[in-house]
Amino acid sequence: MNLKRLFALPLMVLPLCAQGAPEGNPFEFTATATLANADMNKMVRSNNLSGYSLGFAIRHELKPGLNTRLHLALMSLRGKDATGLENANRPHVNGGLDVMQDVNKWTFFGGLTLTQWKQNTNTATDPLFTGANATNGVKLGYRIGSEYAFTPQVRGTLSFNQAEFNKVLNPSWWALGVTYRFGK
Repeated sequence: MNLKRLFALPLMVLPLCAQGAPEGNPFEFTATATLANADMNKMVRSNNLSGYSLGFAIRHELKPGLNTRLHLALMSLRGKDATGLENANRPHVNGGLDVMQDVNKWTFFGGLTLTQWKQNTNTATDPLFTGANATNGVKLGYRIGSEYAFTPQVRGTLSFNQAEFNKVLNPSWWALGVTYRFGK
C-alpha cells in the first residue's frame, strides 16, 4: 500500500474534525519511549528501551468528556542485525483512530492503528524476516492506554500497542511519554 492510500482516510476525516474542538484547540503533540514486549523483543537490539516515537494528533469532541483522536507518528526502532530494521533513521509510520473518555484528570483511550514498517529486505538475512516473512504494506493493529493531566496542556501517557508485522511476528510494545495539548 502506498502512502497516498495511508493518508487518504485521515484527509477524509479532517473536515469532520473541524466542526468542533474540545477545549478550544484540537491539536496535540506526543513524544514517547518505546519499550519492547513479546515478539518485538525478537525484532530489536534491546529488550528494554528499543526506540522512540514523535507524533501529532487532532481531537474531535463527540460530546463533553467523549472524544475521538486521529493520530500519526514516526516511530524509530533499534532493530537487530539481519532483520532489515537496523537503520533507526528510517522511521516507521504509525497512525490510527482512538476513542477517548475523560474521567476527572484521567483520559482512557483505545483504537485501531495502521503501521507502515520500513524493512530493508536487502539486509535481512534472518529467516524470521526474509522471503515470505518479509513485511510489506500497511499492517493493522490496536492500542489501549491512559493519560493523566498534570496541567490542562501537559499529560503523561502510557499505552499498550500491538500490530501485525509478518506471518510469524505480531510485535507489541509499551509507549511511555508526554502529550502536549495546544490551547486549553
